[in-house]
Amino acid sequence: MLIINDIEKLRVISAPVSIQEAKEIIKQLETELALHPDGIGLSAVQIGILKQVAIIRLPKRKINLINPRIIFQSHSRIFKRESCLSFPG
Repeated sequence: MLIINDIEKLRVISAPVSIQEAKEIIKQLETELALHPDGIGLSAVQIGILKQVAIIRLPKRKINLINPRIIFQSHSRIFKRESCLSFPG
């Protein structure tokens, strides 16, 4: 699968998704992320699926985000090396 790096395509607002549909998209995201060991996470829009699904791979667990909403913003910051698959480096 090709990781999208066109900023205009990545800025398109994605649609909400059902749990069943999200399960299928998560499988695709896991398969693609497995091909990129340096990647930490991947969203459906990055592989051309305009749905609100993303996965984050942490050292001891994986987080699936389905129709996520920001409900709190911390003022503290953690700085780490970026590993965006759409814009490496």
